[in-house]
Order: sequence, then structure tokens, then C-alpha cells
Amino acid sequence: MRSAKVVFTDRWLKSLKPLRPGDPGYRKFRWDAALPHFGIKQGGELAFYTGIRDPRTGKWIERHHGDYPIVSLAEARARSRDTSAAITEGRPLPAPGGSAGTTFADLAERYKLEVLPGKRTAKACGQMIDREITPAIGDRALSAITEDDCKALLKRIADRSPHAARKVLSELRVMFGWASFNRIGGLKNNPAAGIPVKELLRGRPHNKSRDRVLLDAELRLVWQAALETPYPFGPLLQTLVLSGQRLNEIAKARWSEIDEGAGCLLIPAERMKGKAAHPLPLTPWMRELLEGLPRFESGDFLFSTTYGKRPVSGFSKMKSRLDRAIAAKDDIDDWQIHDLRRTMRTGLSRAGVAPFFAELVIAHTQAGVHATYDRHRYGKEVLQALLKWEELLFDQVLVAPPDNLRAAAS
Repeated sequence: MRSAKVVFTDRWLKSLKPLRPGDPGYRKFRWDAALPHFGIKQGGELAFYTGIRDPRTGKWIERHHGDYPIVSLAEARARSRDTSAAITEGRPLPAPGGSAGTTFADLAERYKLEVLPGKRTAKACGQMIDREITPAIGDRALSAITEDDCKALLKRIADRSPHAARKVLSELRVMFGWASFNRIGGLKNNPAAGIPVKELLRGRPHNKSRDRVLLDAELRLVWQAALETPYPFGPLLQTLVLSGQRLNEIAKARWSEIDEGAGCLLIPAERMKGKAAHPLPLTPWMRELLEGLPRFESGDFLFSTTYGKRPVSGFSKMKSRLDRAIAAKDDIDDWQIHDLRRTMRTGLSRAGVAPFFAELVIAHTQAGVHATYDRHRYGKEVLQALLKWEELLFDQVLVAPPDNLRAAAS
């Protein structure tokens, strides 16, 4: 017995929950009141179908038109109209809109909706997919994409940027792996799984990993430029130099994340690369720096151009502004904001901090038995490591701390 018809809308489709075998209504037709013979089957996904009886043979015909939201409601209705008309008029059926019709562009949209939101780099990954991959193979049927197609795409990218090719390959492996596991578009194997990075980049000059560490004179220029740069970018840069944390870990910090009792900034797990919360001890100099920041009633972010409502952004412009300020005094070749983190970690070793504690300062994930069994935070040791870094920084690198911070250390 057929269920009551409903006028399908995007809002209604989005409200439907996945069903499992045994659930009432699992994989049963629900019909669209707006278009005859058009319906959905609800299981782990919402699948669009045409269900119609051939007027000449009396045979019941079902035609899959794709899954929502990979295929839009409007597109599925259009495919169903064409299918119904062809069956009624005795014409050949149009090309299927189900698995065989699922393109890479369809996969990319679903991947951005279902997978990327859980990644720390979701925005950058989505932009890379739209920029590097979809324009090249977006219209290709997913099940027809081969390893050779992936190699050809990656080689073209590698000729321009080996670094970009390596990132695209990494994302393709994840995308196709997810699609094959879920049998999206009928995909059964990952066409990018067997492509080795080493062979892709062979003969092309590239940095296996960036190893740039700023010289003392260069770090001195960066610090001076930060002192001369107004809030929020100047204090943000100083905090990065003092703490060695990643840019977004500090740029998105909130006042509510500062634990005065524990004397630390508790960076939540969702903002950490290792997906574990990181308590960053605050030294007297860090406290002095943070206490000088403005507090806004309308928002909680430490560094903000919107009165605390949103965290600061526009880092490429910030870097350009810093470079101009530095160039007025001297020049620093090929440096990036992330180099400050590597420079600070190197400085910890110079200051005599043991490697184990130095790695804890910058929240590198521990391995082996330490990761499994040792749950101690080593807060006192991390604080001492940061104090040793500041002593080295102000006594040897920067020569002397700024006046406003000198008092905080006394």
C-alpha cells in the first residue's frame, strides 16, 4: 500500500533522518505530490526514483536518478520527467542519473558537506578542491575516473607547484577512499591510492619539509615591526613569538579560555592539530602583553577587528604590512609566520630545554608509551621552559626587553 503523497521541498528532504534495515519505511517509496511517478526511497541516504508501469507491457519500471543532496531536487524532477515521457511514448530511456551519472563535481559537493566540516583545515581544503581538481575532472563520471586520469592531473599541477601537487594528492586519496567505502557513484576502488608522492615529485625541485629558522638579527626585525604595528596584529605577532603556538591557535583565543587559577590559556581540542586540548602556561611577560589588550562587551575574542565578535583574519595583509615595516629598516628573505614557531622551538634547545619538554611546549603529539600511559601535563616544566626561552630571547636575541615588559619580569 502506497504512503500518502507529500510535496517534496528541500526543507522537508533535509528534515528526514537516515533509516536502517528493519525501520518502518526503510527503502519504501514516498511519492511527490507535485510530479507523477516521482519519489524517494529512504535508507542510509535519500535516493530519487521514477516508478512507472510501462503502458505497453505492464512491466513495473524503476529508475534511480541519484542521491540527495548530490543531485538537487530540481535536477531529479527534470530527470524523472524525461524518463516518464520516454517510457510513456515508447522512446529509448535517457542516460541514467544514478550511480553512473554521479560526477566528481557531485562527489566534491557531498564531500564538502559531510566530511570537511570536521577538519581543522576545512576552508582551505574546500578552496583547493574548487581551484585545482573540480575544473579539471568535475564533469567526469566518478566510476570512470582512473589512476591514469589522476596522474595526468597531478603531473600538470606538479609542473607548476610540487607543493600543491602533494596536497592535492593527499586530498584525492581521502576523497576517493571515502567514496569507495560508501560506494558513492558505484566507485569500488580508490584510483589515487597507489600513486607514490616520491615518483610524482621525482626530478622536480621541492622542499620535503620547510626548515627555515630566523637568525637573531631577523627575529629582532620582526619583533620591532610587531611593536610598531597596532592592535590586533602587533600584539598577536608578539604572542606567537613568545609562545611558539600555531597562528590559528592564538588568533582565535577567547578571554573565557584563560584559567586564572591554573595560570594558563586552555586551547580547546577542536583548535589543535593533534585534537587534544593544550594548556599553555602564561609567563609574566605574556600576562603583561594580554592585560594590555582591549576588552569588548560585545565579544569574547582576544584579537579582533570586530569588537570581539569575531576573531581577527586577513593574515596575508598582516604579513604584507609587516614586510613593509621590516623593509624600511632592513630585509628578511623568504620568511613565513609559521617560521616563528620553528624558530622558537630551536630557541628552546639553545636555552637548554630538554627535547621532551620542548615538544610539550609547542604541543607536538607524543608517541609510544608516553602517548599511551603518561597522562601527566608537566605544567610546571613547560612554564620553566617558556621562561628559559624568554630569558634567551630578551638577553641574547632582542638584547633587552621592551620597557613595558621589563617591569613585568621583576
